[in-house]
Amino acid sequence: MEKRESWVYTLEMTKEEEFIPNKDFSNQLELKEIEPNAFLNWSLFCAVGLPWKWNSRLKWSLTEWEEYFTQGNCSTFLAFSEKTIVGYFELENNKEKRTEIKFVGLLPNEIGKKYGSALFSHAINQAWKSGAKSVWLHTCSNDHEFALNSYIKRGFKLIRKEIDKETTPTKEDLLKQSPIFIHSYINRQTV
Repeated sequence: MEKRESWVYTLEMTKEEEFIPNKDFSNQLELKEIEPNAFLNWSLFCAVGLPWKWNSRLKWSLTEWEEYFTQGNCSTFLAFSEKTIVGYFELENNKEKRTEIKFVGLLPNEIGKKYGSALFSHAINQAWKSGAKSVWLHTCSNDHEFALNSYIKRGFKLIRKEIDKETTPTKEDLLKQSPIFIHSYINRQTV
């Protein structure tokens, strides 16, 4: 594990009228809500997040992934361009009807194709459609270089900025961790 510092930004939108969607976002990508699934969500989290050093769920067991999604307050959406999955996002609603955009991102081979703003606009739109009283998210200095500005451009306000000293898995840690999840998944399926 490596210790590193990164800036963590908390952004919020308190009124739907603050949302500035990407022009014609609904025609750029097709959206499909899926039933949250521990293995699929783990796969999406790794595929989209590892290049940006997402690590918050890497140590979760299969059981922890399943427990998280059985709470009933999370939703997962896949974004398609024609028949190709380009990315996904995950929303979490709390009791106060504050919806967090937990994760949003493109698959690595889809970056640079102008899908990011459309995907993010879909995420914000879905959050408001869920009955949210406010929408918020975290991002950090490890994210795509245009992410923070893109979020602000869509209408989010920066409400907190702080240094986070986190422990990040090394490549070797990741290579050890992934088989643990996969092994438990395979064992569960073949019992």
